[in-house]
Amino acid sequence: MGQVFCGCAGQRRKTSLYGVRVSDSDGATTVRITFSDISDIWQIAALAESEKRLKSYIDNAPDGVFIADEAGRYLEVNPAACRITGYEREELLAMHIPDMLPPESPETGETHFTEVIKSGHEYGELQFLHKDGSLRYWSVDAVRLSATRFMGFAKDITERKVSEEALRQSEEKYRGIFDESVAAVYVFDNKKNFINSNKAGLDLLGYSREELLQLSIPDVDADPVVVLPAHQELLSGGRLINYEHRLRRKDGTIISVINNSSPLMDHHGNVVGMISTLIDITERRKAEDALRRVNQKLNVLSQLTRTELTSQIFLLDGYVEMAKSYAAGQDRIIEALQKGEKAIRLLRGTIAYSKDYQDMGVTPPVWQNVKRTMLFGLSHLPVSNINHSLETETLEVFADPLLEKACQRLFENSLAHGGHVTRIRVWHAVTSDGVNFVFRKTMVSASPWRRRSRSFCMMGIPVLR
Repeated sequence: MGQVFCGCAGQRRKTSLYGVRVSDSDGATTVRITFSDISDIWQIAALAESEKRLKSYIDNAPDGVFIADEAGRYLEVNPAACRITGYEREELLAMHIPDMLPPESPETGETHFTEVIKSGHEYGELQFLHKDGSLRYWSVDAVRLSATRFMGFAKDITERKVSEEALRQSEEKYRGIFDESVAAVYVFDNKKNFINSNKAGLDLLGYSREELLQLSIPDVDADPVVVLPAHQELLSGGRLINYEHRLRRKDGTIISVINNSSPLMDHHGNVVGMISTLIDITERRKAEDALRRVNQKLNVLSQLTRTELTSQIFLLDGYVEMAKSYAAGQDRIIEALQKGEKAIRLLRGTIAYSKDYQDMGVTPPVWQNVKRTMLFGLSHLPVSNINHSLETETLEVFADPLLEKACQRLFENSLAHGGHVTRIRVWHAVTSDGVNFVFRKTMVSASPWRRRSRSFCMMGIPVLR
């Protein structure tokens, strides 16, 4: 018995062949061959094998596979479908598509299934209810197999959706910060071309968004050669912190800015651009320049005044000495002249004091540790026998560098005019306006059995940390 293919009316059919040897009465031998058409049986077997392979593919598919009828009733599901829904197979086969749609918005899923029936194919990202009641997101790719059979492939994309929503909210939040920032914010590519700007950035340079996005950094730099090393630093992965430079606005005016910039990296660590935050300090620079010029004039005037006063005091000192020699033996006159000498010494001290402070405001203020600054001020004075308590700890103030000299003068005045000072205490109190420093000195009075203290507020400083 064997199998052969036979042609009949232009068709190829699968047949079975059966042969029998037959001997007649004369001893002659013949072979009788019987052909049977088994094409239909073969096709049934092949179809069964195909269906077996298909079922294996579906059962082992990583995505959920659902087969439903035209009413949306599930007829078959694979294990992955059970995993993403949380239901057992038997439970799913007793359910319809609407049973798994969120009650507050079922129309999206129903519209999706209606489109599959109508066009034969539809893809969408839909919300479904898990058995535990949680809302899940699926990507569903569905096809029409026949008028009464529909197959859908579903993948759970909830984590991706949650990440996308978090990213969207983050972008919305930072977009708000970007757009509403009072500082100018610019984004550049690695060729220094403008690719984004907030409104403050457009206002700073005077361009419309469309105009600015046609420009690059060299188009607006007032000193392109000067800033080139800073750009190279950024494009090499470095940062700019409080970098001062000048820009040219659309109308040609030059402005001064403080620039804080960082590189933008891709996931390989390559620099793909830069983001810069700029603050216009043009008016501040003008004010500083004006103050510097005024201080220069005042310094010249102060120098001339001190020189003239010093000359006149020198003459006055000489006249006092002459008067003392003429008034020998006249004690009351000599006593008056000695008081005059004391006044001359005080004038000399005032002149020296004014020289120390003539540059106040010229040097920019800096952050200073108050306790350290006061200790430096005390270090110039003979205070070895005086107990001092400086209770400002780690407090810092943003003040002129001459603060140390001011502290020194304060302590000098306490020693010179406070009698016998035995203790100096300094502490501070933070207020809504800044910080107040309180200075207290303890002195021994004329009677050795009595002590007295005096306190006063040194200063109020609004900038502290």
